[in-house]
Amino acid sequence: MNDRRGYSASLIREVSAANPDLPSVRLAKLCITHNISVWEASARLGVSRITIYKWFCGRVTPRSRHLERIFELISELERA
Repeated sequence: MNDRRGYSASLIREVSAANPDLPSVRLAKLCITHNISVWEASARLGVSRITIYKWFCGRVTPRSRHLERIFELISELERA
């Protein structure tokens, strides 16, 4: 069942099992904790929701042009 933020129980399990050293997985955990929806994360990073899901689960590594923005968003969420 999906919650209102776009995170299914299955996605949350995949994020929990993914490599926590990956910036995209770190961001996923912060987005879940701070109730940042998949849609909002995709809009803020300029990629599709499908791409966000793949990044969050550690299936795909973000391109270098996206990493800077990922680190900026991580920093912003960690300060919040």
